[in-house]
Amino acid sequence: MTQTVAFPVISLSLLLLVIAGIVIGRMQNDSQVFKYTMGTSLAVLALGLFVLGNFDFSQNTLQFEEHATAGKLTWHVGLDSLNILFYLLTLLISPLTLLFLRSEGQNKVRMSGVLIYEAVLIAAFASQHLFMFWCLLLLELLPLHMVSGLWKTKNHSATKLLIRYWALMLILILSAMIVLTYYGENSASLGFILLFFGLAVRLPAFPFHGWLPVMVSQGNTFAAFSLIAGLKIGIYGLYRFVLPLLADIPESWGGFVLSLALFGIYYGALLALMQINLQRLLAFAVVSHNGVLLIGLINSNDQTLSGSLLLSIAFGLASIGMILSTGFIRSKTGTSFIPRLGNLFENNTFSAILFLLAALCTMAIPGTPGYNAAHLLLEGLIEASGWKSAIAILIGNVLAAAFLLRAFQQVYIASPRRAILHKLHNKKHILQGETLICCVLCALILLAGFYPLAELLGNT
Repeated sequence: MTQTVAFPVISLSLLLLVIAGIVIGRMQNDSQVFKYTMGTSLAVLALGLFVLGNFDFSQNTLQFEEHATAGKLTWHVGLDSLNILFYLLTLLISPLTLLFLRSEGQNKVRMSGVLIYEAVLIAAFASQHLFMFWCLLLLELLPLHMVSGLWKTKNHSATKLLIRYWALMLILILSAMIVLTYYGENSASLGFILLFFGLAVRLPAFPFHGWLPVMVSQGNTFAAFSLIAGLKIGIYGLYRFVLPLLADIPESWGGFVLSLALFGIYYGALLALMQINLQRLLAFAVVSHNGVLLIGLINSNDQTLSGSLLLSIAFGLASIGMILSTGFIRSKTGTSFIPRLGNLFENNTFSAILFLLAALCTMAIPGTPGYNAAHLLLEGLIEASGWKSAIAILIGNVLAAAFLLRAFQQVYIASPRRAILHKLHNKKHILQGETLICCVLCALILLAGFYPLAELLGNT
């Protein structure tokens, strides 16, 4: 057995989260659940701040590396310029997710699920070994089931659909590992396609996105939705394990994936424009902007890679902001159907500002991290393949502005088309933790859009 790190900060974080998640799930005193879950998440955040303080952004090498073997089993994790942003975002978002769950009423299963999910996400983002990454994707299904609350619904169709898509993803990735292991470089093209389609399920990207709109429309799944859409395991897996294969595959496959990504941008945007359920609208918005991230993968040079990584963080923050602000509205009104909503700005100012700022970040407006990321991505894309793909992305961005600003106007500004919730619209009620969550997310979006954070992220 070998190990290559003096202080295993990643393993210590995982150990704290998993043990706390198990203990909290078995606690009898529900009144103490939030205190212990939040304390654990903040302790892990403190370890993350230690990592941030000691991380050398000028080096493109693996840091805080842990490498242990026991027989054929390998534990290999570490942090570098490719995953440090995802790692830090995970640590920041998990406490906010716990606060959101508390605002809806404490549920120890969901809260312990958040801690276990955080552990799975940290391990997945730090993973340097494909089989270990595959095992973590398999384990992810358990905390996802806990946090989403699908176990409480009478209709099990969403659960069955989720399991089917997850099984497809796991089979495709496992097949890719077998092909690449036994046939080596001669199978790079087949291995690329299997890995790409497998991770496209988890991204999710067109045409493997069908599980997300169904899952998010099954009642109150906002906490799980924010973790899925905001913390992009799928895009990290593509960059970590698929990107090295690009040099060994025919150019025709790159063109095929590019066409699929462009179609996904417009498909998601047009379907988002057609939605009357705000949860489903955001699900298709995620599918649309994931297409942009895929273009950055296929046209990979230093600028597109940096831009796409930063855009993953920007879209992640924006998605979390819009999802949680929608969650607050649904908790107060009991609905997320747009025709039943309207005129909510005055009594829901914090969530309205968060939704608008997150939408502007998705639209790459100056002053948000989306602008810096999109600038890098488009500049590299023009250099790599000309103007056509860049223009296609810009048109997709116009469509994103259309469905997001339209949703904001209908929910927060315009009068409701149905008066069924008129009394609720006129009643000012701030949920526990709502102000703090909105302020923290707004601050993160603004800070990430200005110097020095934008420069730091751009350099990676």
